[in-house]
Amino acid sequence: MNCPDLAKVQLAPICKPVDKDALLAAVRRAYSSLPEVYHKKQQRTLPELPFFSISLSDPAYPGSLKKLLAYLANNYMKEVSLQSISQELMLNPNYLSSVISKSTGKNFTFLLDNVRIRKAAEFLLYEPDLSISEISYLVGYNHERRLYQVFQKRLNCTPGDFKKSYASEN
Repeated sequence: MNCPDLAKVQLAPICKPVDKDALLAAVRRAYSSLPEVYHKKQQRTLPELPFFSISLSDPAYPGSLKKLLAYLANNYMKEVSLQSISQELMLNPNYLSSVISKSTGKNFTFLLDNVRIRKAAEFLLYEPDLSISEISYLVGYNHERRLYQVFQKRLNCTPGDFKKSYASEN
C-alpha cells in the first residue's frame, strides 16, 4: 500500500501555545489530503455469511457484554481468555459467561473466534501483501495451523480458499 507523500502536504507550522482552531484546520487539511484508499478502509465489508451475521454491537446488549466486546475489539491480537478479561473488567467469569450465553446464544470462544476471523477476513481481502502466516499472528493465533483450524471449523474453508472465493467480489 502506498503512503501519501506527506512532504507535499502544505501545512503551516503550529507553535505553542496551540491555537485550537489552527490545529483543527491543519488536521482537516492533512486528513483531506490522504489518498482515497484510506477513506475506503472505513467502508470495508465482509461477505454475507451466517458466521458474520452475529452482531457484535447490538445496543440491547447489557453493559458488561458491551465492555467485553469492546475489550475484544481492541485486544483480539493478544492472548486473552475469559478469565483474563474477567479480571481486567473486574467481573466474575461465571457471570460474564452467563451474560454471553443469554445475550448471544454463543460462548466466549465463539465470540473471540468471530472477532479474530472478521479481522483475518479483512486482512485476506484487503491486504493482499500479507501472508496467511503473518495474518494468523496479527489476529492472535500463535500458529498458522490454528488459523486454518478455526477457519475450517467456523467457515468450512481454509483461509486461502476464503481469499480466492471472495477477493474478486471486493
